[in-house]
Amino acid sequence: MTNVNPKKYIQILLSALLLFSAFAFVFAGTDSKSLRETMTAIPIHALFFVIVIMVGGVILAAARFMLIARDLGYALQFHNAIRIFALSQLAGVIFFQLPGQLIARSALLSRQAIPVSGTILITGYERLCSAFVSLFLAAGAAIYLFGQIRIDLGAGGTAFVKIVAGLVAAIVGGALVGWGRKAVDLIPLITNVDIKSVLRTLILSLLIQLSTMIGYIILARATAGEISIWSLAAASCLVMLAASLPISFSGWGIRELSAIMALGAIGVSAHESFIVALLMGIISLFAIACLLPFVIGVRNLEVANANKAEASKSLLPDYSAMLGIALPLAAATAVFFQIFMPLNRGLLNVNLADPIAVLGGSFFVVQHFKKGWPDWRYRGFNRFIFLVTLTVLFGYLHGLVSFGWSDWAFSNKLIGWLVLLSYGATGALIVRQVGGEGFDLLLKTFVGVAASIVIFELCILFAYRAGAHSLASVFYLPLQGLSQNRNAFALLLLLALAGLIVSRWLQRDILAGIILIGIWYAASRSVFFALPFVLLIAQYVKIISWLFVVRSIAIASLLLFVTTAGPILINLLASTSGSSLYEMIRPIVTGTDSERMTSIVGGFNLFIQHPFFGAGLGAYYEQQAAAGHPLVIHSVPVWLLAEFGIIGAVIIASPIFFIFFSEVCQKTYGTRGAFLVLIITGFAVMSVFHEIMYQRGFWILLGAAVACQKAVWGEQRSGSVA
Repeated sequence: MTNVNPKKYIQILLSALLLFSAFAFVFAGTDSKSLRETMTAIPIHALFFVIVIMVGGVILAAARFMLIARDLGYALQFHNAIRIFALSQLAGVIFFQLPGQLIARSALLSRQAIPVSGTILITGYERLCSAFVSLFLAAGAAIYLFGQIRIDLGAGGTAFVKIVAGLVAAIVGGALVGWGRKAVDLIPLITNVDIKSVLRTLILSLLIQLSTMIGYIILARATAGEISIWSLAAASCLVMLAASLPISFSGWGIRELSAIMALGAIGVSAHESFIVALLMGIISLFAIACLLPFVIGVRNLEVANANKAEASKSLLPDYSAMLGIALPLAAATAVFFQIFMPLNRGLLNVNLADPIAVLGGSFFVVQHFKKGWPDWRYRGFNRFIFLVTLTVLFGYLHGLVSFGWSDWAFSNKLIGWLVLLSYGATGALIVRQVGGEGFDLLLKTFVGVAASIVIFELCILFAYRAGAHSLASVFYLPLQGLSQNRNAFALLLLLALAGLIVSRWLQRDILAGIILIGIWYAASRSVFFALPFVLLIAQYVKIISWLFVVRSIAIASLLLFVTTAGPILINLLASTSGSSLYEMIRPIVTGTDSERMTSIVGGFNLFIQHPFFGAGLGAYYEQQAAAGHPLVIHSVPVWLLAEFGIIGAVIIASPIFFIFFSEVCQKTYGTRGAFLVLIITGFAVMSVFHEIMYQRGFWILLGAAVACQKAVWGEQRSGSVA
């Protein structure tokens, strides 16, 4: 299993740690008296001027918010814009910046006849422009301060370049196989974009950034004396970019640390930099609070120009449909990317699709507020979801009472389960939006991305074998793709292969050959073991063409020959030594089974001790962590039995078994039914040897496959089944 810990509460903890680090760094070189003297030395008129400038920046931001809404076709008056902007900013401060803003804006803008899809687009447009301006200013600042922008290839820069190049390859692959032709339909919408409106939004974003920059300059000059204004402006740009990153709680902590580093580079002492950043954080909150009179004074929240909004609604683009298609496709692309982010206590393992899936899942839920319970392919499926969620919650509470708090159980498992539900809902979103065509589009995109990443990795492999040893830092064999784990990557490829088996697309044998060679070089023993079971089940449900299998194997063999004989030939022509043919062809199977067997035996012993309700979520991991070698149980069935007991394991596994046997018992097998049977087979076999329950690719495809195709938006049946 790939441990992922990018949950929202981590932002509070991270901010606290960063803020504490900044405090520790400052107090290591100064005393509290110096801090008080620095604070009291700032003139009152300087603070007043900074407050005025920051309030002006907030008003500009509210104006930008209003104008973006109008650009998208929604009527919004300025006093309502100020009210909504102020409340949403305060909600963002109280409840995790972006989610808090979206929740507050959705609630308030709904009274202005603006749907949730419009709220998401307004916020996304706003943030995109802000990010563009921040990056532009930060790039200029880096060039001014350091003379260049340099990617250190020896210190992680090569990996960064690989991720960017891989993302480009994934987008191209997804477009060629999946959504590319559909994107042509959006060309009229794109060509109708008002460039003047975009430029106006960018200019407003620049003015907002400049107001914050001026605040930093005034406070820094007041505390540190006569330092070049241009240097202060450049350093403040770097601080503003760091504070805007969504890895902390409203910028706290990271703003102070980045100020110490950036302002310190131009001669401002650590304690002066800390005071400047701390005051800017406080003043920014005060500037938002200055808009509270608008919040209190404007009590009438009735829709402005409601008749105009209703009359023009039919003329607006269908933003809801656009999001319902774009979010699942974006998640299906980004789910292949597992990256490590450096933190002060190690590395944070993050999936790029997580924020997209959470947004898509939230959008799916909000869309059902007025439509009732969602319909699925199976009657009563909502009850299964509810029971499993209750079981996971019970397991967590059981563990909390039994052995206390566990970060791993809370973030990776409890919150992680909600993230998995978001992936399933995101997959269902595209089917609920456009029906069976949406499922086909999602599956094609997933397969296209998988094939493109395999080709990308094969190019690196070929180049390295041919003598480009400078790629050693990004060349891994067995292949890991961009998932940082060969088993996780191989599982994604197996899911893509299942999609190709049930499809009837043109040239699918070429794609299958690419996927097969990727599985070969990933060298996951569990996938090698699971693949025959998938093929046998495909034969049982009479969905497989063995001619397709033969062609796919032939193409995979050709690619194997090219990636082995080609480098050998190049090395011979260049008179350089290389690996032998056998070393190149054979799959490199690494790792031992000792750790896996230790975890399985330990998990089974835990189950024997707690057979009915388990030992509680996180029990085994915390036991191993206390012993000094944290370890997860490398088997989903054993993990479920150990920590949930036989009762909890049966409840959690019941939806998967229900889906599988419901489809296998059908007299005829459709594409989606056969696909469900194949991916469940592969997933189940692999889960015996690995803890892969939280692998996201499976859940987004499962959600799309079990979505009720008959209940498309606007055509939903009455009397939804709960």
